[in-house]
Amino acid sequence: MQGARSVVLSVAVAGIAAAVTPAIGAAAACTPTVAPADEAHLAQLIDSQRRAVPVTDVARLPVLKRVGRAKSLDMASGGAFSHASGMSWAGGHSAGQNIAMAPSAVVAFRAMLNSPPHRRNMLAPGWRYGGVGAARDCTGQIYFTVNFLGP
Repeated sequence: MQGARSVVLSVAVAGIAAAVTPAIGAAAACTPTVAPADEAHLAQLIDSQRRAVPVTDVARLPVLKRVGRAKSLDMASGGAFSHASGMSWAGGHSAGQNIAMAPSAVVAFRAMLNSPPHRRNMLAPGWRYGGVGAARDCTGQIYFTVNFLGP
């Protein structure tokens, strides 16, 4: 019986070692991915809240989503979680940006609503255009970038 336990333990340890040791030549890291469903969900939550306030809806501008996705992918890949990259995409117009890291669009939205500066930015009546970018990292965490553009 002692020998049988030893074999089972050895197999279990070998299985664990194989699970945590990458194969030779295999990539050890995964690549973050764009999260379109999460983008749409957060945009819908923001739209609903803007209507409830009420303030004018923002029109979707593809470039704002595109730069939001790029920012979110950068953060999901280990880049700085900050606004440090600036908002050169605004081209001299008034602009705003909220970023969030959360397990879902609902959690990100609630966090923004509960933060006075983020809430003001999200519900500012002067914004005419908006775009939401989101990227999911290898652990499932979602990085959101919400861009707004005014006149």
